[in-house]
Amino acid sequence: MTDRTTAYAKLIASGGKIAGRSEYLACRRHLDDITTSCSY
Repeated sequence: MTDRTTAYAKLIASGGKIAGRSEYLACRRHLDDITTSCSY
């Protein structure tokens, strides 16, 4: 299950919604953090 924040970040990063550069970079950073985070 994907939370709302991650779903929005995926939408922006995929180009499904137009966003400014800083918003795009924040979404990419969020997605990168999820994939590289350690889960214990």
